Amino acid sequence: MKSQFRILWLKWLKLKNTYHFYWAHKPLCHQYHGETIKIFSKIHLCRSCTVLWGCLIITSLILFWGNQRLSTYLHWELVFCSISIPLVLASQPKIYKKWPRWGRDILRGLAGIVGAMLIWILISINTTFGLVATTLSIAFWVFYYSQRKVQKLSACQKCSEYQKDSSHVCSGYKIQHQGLLNFESEASEFITHTTTMPNCLKNRLNR
Repeated sequence: MKSQFRILWLKWLKLKNTYHFYWAHKPLCHQYHGETIKIFSKIHLCRSCTVLWGCLIITSLILFWGNQRLSTYLHWELVFCSISIPLVLASQPKIYKKWPRWGRDILRGLAGIVGAMLIWILISINTTFGLVATTLSIAFWVFYYSQRKVQKLSACQKCSEYQKDSSHVCSGYKIQHQGLLNFESEASEFITHTTTMPNCLKNRLNR
C-alpha cells in the first residue's frame, strides 16, 4: 500500500511540474510559435494534436448519437476511403511541411474525422474492413513519424542556438528543463523522507 502511494505521489509531482508544457510536443521558442497554443495563460498545447483530438471527439459523438440514421444513408467504407486516401497523400512529411498553418490544421482536423469514422466502422459497420484499415493506418503513421523525427532534428540543427554540447539548453526548452529539475528535486526529497535507506545515501541525496 505504501509503495503504491509513493508511486502515485511521484506521478503527481511530475504532473505538477510538467503539466504546463507536457502536451506541447514542440520547443517553446519563436521558431515554433505557431505550432502551439496557450490556454489559461500558462498551459501550452500542441496545435496539431488539439485540432485532431477535438475533431475526433466531436465526430465520434455525432456518429454514435445518430448511429441508425447515419448507417442507413451512407456507404461508410467508400466515404472513409474517399477521404483517407487523399489525406494520406497530402500528409506525407515532405509535402505536409510546405502547407501553411491553416492548411495543416485542416489536414489534422480531417485526420481526426477519419479516425472517428474508423472507430465507427470497426465497431458498428464492418469489422474486417475496420481491422485492415486500422493496420494500414498504424503502418503509415509509424513510417511518417520516423520521417518527421528526422525533419525536426534538421530544423533544430539549422537554428542559431543549436549546439552539439548536451549541457546547453536552448530557449525552446528552458521551461521544460526547469520543470524537470523541480520535479527531480521534489521527488528526491520525498523519497529521502519516506524510504528507509542508509544515512550515507540520504546524505548524498540531500547535497
